[in-house]
Amino acid sequence: MLEQFAEDITFILVKNKIIDIDERDIYIYGFQIIISTLTITMFLLILGIILDKVVLTLFFILTFIILRSCTGGYHAEKFSGCFVITTLIYLSELLINYLLLDKYKTVLGMIFVIVSTAVIYKLSPVEHENNPLSLDEKKKFKKISRITILVIASLISIGFYTNYISIDIAFIVSLTILAISILTIIPVLKGGKENYG
Repeated sequence: MLEQFAEDITFILVKNKIIDIDERDIYIYGFQIIISTLTITMFLLILGIILDKVVLTLFFILTFIILRSCTGGYHAEKFSGCFVITTLIYLSELLINYLLLDKYKTVLGMIFVIVSTAVIYKLSPVEHENNPLSLDEKKKFKKISRITILVIASLISIGFYTNYISIDIAFIVSLTILAISILTIIPVLKGGKENYG
């Protein structure tokens, strides 16, 4: 359904000569990403409202989208797989945050942040076969991903020790960074394209 919707939008743009037919596949892929991101975001926000975890949900979504847009990594074959994986990551993080005592969150959160930052700093960006990157794009996304992860990691590390944000927010963000680092490692372990530049 998602693929068909993206193809329909692209067809309309090609028919009206807004885009060139040679760029059709790129636009289909781009529309699939946009539509799936919006759908998953709306679903997670509804779940956050139902579970009374709107603030944690917003921090999860923001961290996830910001980092995933520059790190690359594993992508499910179909939208349904992406939907399920993202939802399971989100629910797992909420459950872990709920079950873990606050006194352990700072130590574990900092471990997650340090390990995940190292992984993302070293491996990003990891290409997806549907969206290959030129050498200039690799350099650009490597720089962006490194700056982004260092800024987020620094803010969360300070947050853990100064209480300028709640321990739950800091821990959710550290878990989200961990999840993204795992999604970054998967294609590398499977022998996919990676950039160590």
